[in-house]
Amino acid sequence: MLSKEFVSKVKELCDEYGYYSTAWAALTLMGREADNTPVVPVPLTWVKNKRQSVVLERAEKMEAQVKAPVTLIEAETETKTTDGVLPVKPIYEDSDTPEYATAGAACLDLMAHSKTGHETEENGGCIEIPPFSTVTVNTGIAVAIPEGHAGLVFARSGIAQRDMIRPANCVGVIDSDYRGQVMLALHNDSNVPQRIRQGSRVAQMMIVKVERLIPQAVDELPETVRGAGGFGSTGEDAL
Repeated sequence: MLSKEFVSKVKELCDEYGYYSTAWAALTLMGREADNTPVVPVPLTWVKNKRQSVVLERAEKMEAQVKAPVTLIEAETETKTTDGVLPVKPIYEDSDTPEYATAGAACLDLMAHSKTGHETEENGGCIEIPPFSTVTVNTGIAVAIPEGHAGLVFARSGIAQRDMIRPANCVGVIDSDYRGQVMLALHNDSNVPQRIRQGSRVAQMMIVKVERLIPQAVDELPETVRGAGGFGSTGEDAL
């Protein structure tokens, strides 16, 4: 059972770190065994009050696992003045802004928004993906990728390993001139229905520089040692 002090601190911190905060703000939930040996910290990013339920649920699970009370350890706020700016337009009032989970993260976490047409009251308003099926999930945001860059959307290792959910096209591409809502085609590779709650981190986006080359028809291509060697031409590895 989570203590009243713990719940109160969660609400206080969720209020403090605003929706449009540009600083990286994180807290660490840490459980301790009876012998006071620290458990591996679980980093959480805090943005809005509506995510309190997610935080408290995770805390309860951790508390049950370590069979000891959990405490909040506040991490230092980290900022980088050298970072560029990615304009993000919320589509809904409760849309989540993409964010880096840590100061060294290469990708921005993308959160699911429940307004997809696949959520029902029966499953608690969650988005449900049937077994071996693909569902288009809203993120609730539109972005303006800087010219000369692109956004690459990858699976998140946690949800892919635990729930077998991944982008259906493996890697998504967001062009710099696209201004519509970022949509995720998520595929369920498992044999059971998978549910996603609003605010869940379901994919990650990396902003990369791209170089456009103009195709030009030629009679011959420059020669190489490999030539036209294709599949298996460089040797076969033992399985």
